[in-house]
Amino acid sequence: CFSRNGIAANFVDIKGKWAGSEKRVEITPLPEGLRFTFFTGVEKGDWVCNKPSHDTPAVVGKESVELQICPDPARGIYYHIGVNPAGDLYTAKKRDTSWEPAQLKVDVKDWSKVVIDVAYSDLEQKKPAAGTAWKINFCHTRAKGDYTENFSWSGVSNFHDLKNYGTLRFGTSNAPVVILEKQSAIAAAARVAESCGTVISPALNAAGALNPENFIAINPDR
Repeated sequence: CFSRNGIAANFVDIKGKWAGSEKRVEITPLPEGLRFTFFTGVEKGDWVCNKPSHDTPAVVGKESVELQICPDPARGIYYHIGVNPAGDLYTAKKRDTSWEPAQLKVDVKDWSKVVIDVAYSDLEQKKPAAGTAWKINFCHTRAKGDYTENFSWSGVSNFHDLKNYGTLRFGTSNAPVVILEKQSAIAAAARVAESCGTVISPALNAAGALNPENFIAINPDR
């Protein structure tokens, strides 16, 4: 028996350094969209963020979380959402900051658990059918004093390159949202299971191919 939540874990920096077990994103289906809960592992007030600067890259230049989501990989259009502890937002369609998601909800009251609700309508989508695959990536920029480091789910420095995103695959109404990890090392997959309480099983690959480089991470109903 499995829950409806998917988990993206095993964040690394651009040099491949593991971010630790506490850093992960939980994806929860909502009636009209998706909820992304970022677990940052950061204590209250233990950060440095830039001054208010809505819809400029400065929002994500210091302590911040980001998600890039591409509902239509064939067209290559992706949406970029970033927020810092002050609640300043960066929203863009590709790099066009005129995109303003009307239904977007963000909760940064507890920076150790940041919540971002994204409506399908803001992504110009209807509720996806079972088996639909979107490209997706997550980032946490950690800033403390003079220290700044970028950790991402994909582990690459270019967050605008769709080829380096992971895959979010939708299940049926009674099945979990599925995340296909882009981690080639079995040891890395095992570390996800140990640190986040997930089950990693190539046998559950929605495409039916037992590819050792694509593991499905799901959150068991415990």
